[in-house]
Amino acid sequence: MHRIGLSLAVLASSWLQGGCDAIEVHAVPGEPFSCENEAWNEARINRHRYIAHAGGQIDGRRYTNSREALDMAYENGLRLFEFDLIKTSDGRLVAAHDWDWWRNATGSTATEPTHREFKELLLFEAYQTLDLHDLDRWFAEHADSYLVTDKVTDFRELVDGFAHNSRLIVEVFSVDDFRRARDEGVRHPMLSLGAALGNDGEDKIIALLQAEPVKFAAVSKKDLWRTKQMLAAMRRNEACVYVFTSSEPGYMREKFENVVYGAYTDSWNVNSGSCTDAPCDTY
Repeated sequence: MHRIGLSLAVLASSWLQGGCDAIEVHAVPGEPFSCENEAWNEARINRHRYIAHAGGQIDGRRYTNSREALDMAYENGLRLFEFDLIKTSDGRLVAAHDWDWWRNATGSTATEPTHREFKELLLFEAYQTLDLHDLDRWFAEHADSYLVTDKVTDFRELVDGFAHNSRLIVEVFSVDDFRRARDEGVRHPMLSLGAALGNDGEDKIIALLQAEPVKFAAVSKKDLWRTKQMLAAMRRNEACVYVFTSSEPGYMREKFENVVYGAYTDSWNVNSGSCTDAPCDTY
């Protein structure tokens, strides 16, 4: 009985490895930075392995997308900053997770504010909001930093409004949008694997990976299992795959070593190589 069980385990392991090896992906460039594997002691202080989620956590608050959160994350050593960009009622791109969250944070009664209304109010009476112009100016002053964003579907408008295209990473949710983003000037589209699986199916994603260089990808914690073949192929190819969202050292160490390159994080401090603003969790 033991021998039969062992044989089945070996067979299963061989099948899984063969499945991973069957996916050969297009080579990715070393630019804008390399995503090679490294030991945890180096990975935990590598500025490129962490993306400040919604600008990073500040005073225990997530999702502020605020100037103060951005400045704090930069001081903590991060160099990739994710901002949720949505449009005001008069068509201006601004940094906010959604309008329900913004109303709760500002006390506004506006269903969808104008740009002026958005800029006039502080978040929790303490934090400054940001629009695309503010972000463009901040990144001009911080030439070692990268803007990561999602929710934007007008890629041309984003590229035209942000002057640092070589430092712009745009999350997209389908193969067609990945290609459209490239066609409209985005140098670094980031494929969201879970969403793309739902929109396109595995075969279409694999065909993309085989045909074109997919340097950046994002994956949720819950989608790690069902994307493991693609992740294994991409990581062998040194693609930059980020899991969302974690500030938990044990979780990140485990996943960084064999599954993904980095993580979206709320409160990781690259200078100290530790989480410094509780909760330090994964969700």
